[in-house]
Amino acid sequence: MARYALTDIHGCARTFKVLVQDKLKLQKSDELYVLGDLVNKGPDSRGVIDFILHLRKQHYQVHCLRGNHDQMLLKAVEKGDKALDLTETEEKRCCRVLI
Repeated sequence: MARYALTDIHGCARTFKVLVQDKLKLQKSDELYVLGDLVNKGPDSRGVIDFILHLRKQHYQVHCLRGNHDQMLLKAVEKGDKALDLTETEEKRCCRVLI
């Protein structure tokens, strides 16, 4: 059993998948800790979340902590886009793929 810790994925789903599947070769007996900032900045925030959910459904041991970018997204869901503190480019990349 191996333990891995990753952080600041920031919506880079393709890179995250390659790292987990091809480089780490994650096994169901391994533990993967994702230490926040799953979303924002990169082109596919939804893909990151979907991949993590897929791994968990397949009984991989994936544990996530909420980062400040993740919290900002949850706040925006609750309070609207005025709660976002993003550049225009970040807002387009992050929010449009999650809807």
